Amino acid sequence: GNGGRRCWRWSARDPGGRHVHERLGAAVGAAAAEAAEAGCECLLLALDALKDALEALAAEQQQQQQQAAAEEEAVAAAADSSGVSGTCSTGSGSTSEEEGLLCVLVWLHHLKSLGKRKLIVQWARELELAGACKPGFPGVVVVEGHSVDVREFLARMRQLSWQAMQVRGQDLLRPPPLPTTTTTHGSRSSCSSTDTLSAGGSAAAAGAPDRGDAALGCMQQRLQGLKLQGSGVAVGGVGCGAGDVARRAAVQSLRRLGCAMPFAEVDEEGGMSQLGVMCREAGLQHVFMTALKL
Repeated sequence: GNGGRRCWRWSARDPGGRHVHERLGAAVGAAAAEAAEAGCECLLLALDALKDALEALAAEQQQQQQQAAAEEEAVAAAADSSGVSGTCSTGSGSTSEEEGLLCVLVWLHHLKSLGKRKLIVQWARELELAGACKPGFPGVVVVEGHSVDVREFLARMRQLSWQAMQVRGQDLLRPPPLPTTTTTHGSRSSCSSTDTLSAGGSAAAAGAPDRGDAALGCMQQRLQGLKLQGSGVAVGGVGCGAGDVARRAAVQSLRRLGCAMPFAEVDEEGGMSQLGVMCREAGLQHVFMTALKL
């Protein structure tokens, strides 16, 4: 009856996190401030603003849950389909310019899902790839191995849903031709050789002569002592000819990230530094630097 104004105070409890409370409070505060400037009652306007904010928040949460469910289904489907072992290239079906020791860096907008992280480690070890991955924002994966196995790994990763996935850096190192053996039959002499790889090199291979000389010399010694028996050997669960096995042995002997086996996940905090050291010691710093470009 004295004509004075009463200040009403009200509160609402919500199970959401701090960011939810801040969002709802901002919506209510904006409505109250607008009503105060107009000189009218603000309680009903504030309640309407709160209701609208809650409905918008519920719709967003439902959308996120649906997206998470779809992502989990994709991860499960990819896990089921990854039971097929890596393929082995054949002399007639492979292109020599694509065969060699391949190192790639994959940049991801983020890598937080435990399911995806487990699959990445599982696939890399299954395909005998060296390297490591860093979870978090951003996610970074560095793998090295036979080019056929690396491309199979990338194909499996692309089966998963990503906000952004880019193969930013790659380095292909090709081995030299395999040694030739000569056999004599009576007065006739015939020369037989396993399939050879193209001597043409990528820019990355040409740019690393120092690390290649030592590796190539070691590989030549290993190839001279390589003796294959029978017409075929099983590699990675797939029947491969002797020439295919010899080419794989030649490629594996050039491995630069051998110290990074088995493939593992580094810590989210400080993980980029660990990947940088790993690549620098292997002579692959140019590959790692591609993760830092915007």
